[in-house]
Amino acid sequence: MFDNLPGKGEPLKLDDDSKIAPHLRASYRILKNAGILPPELQLRREISDLRQLLNEVESETDARVLVREINEKILAINVMGGLSISSDTDQIYTERVLERMRTRKARYNLENLKRG
Repeated sequence: MFDNLPGKGEPLKLDDDSKIAPHLRASYRILKNAGILPPELQLRREISDLRQLLNEVESETDARVLVREINEKILAINVMGGLSISSDTDQIYTERVLERMRTRKARYNLENLKRG
């Protein structure tokens, strides 16, 4: 009945769950199979997505909102006691991001002036 399954005769590929407490392994496996991440990893994914969005945003107001969201999520991870993400204070980081945006816009405008 099971003779034609893929991987027949090959060793099973098992996840290394040795770092997870034995009484939590089954529940972690169920959550993993359901595609649910632990809170810290979910926050890290959200931070990554927000940083990508930040690189594409044009409005300084939108950039400030995104920076605030990123910093709040970084703080949440640090409070959890996970691996710390280095972060600047909100105001300093925001100013750096806005300066990059202004520089990018200035280069774009300069290139358009040269063309036109």
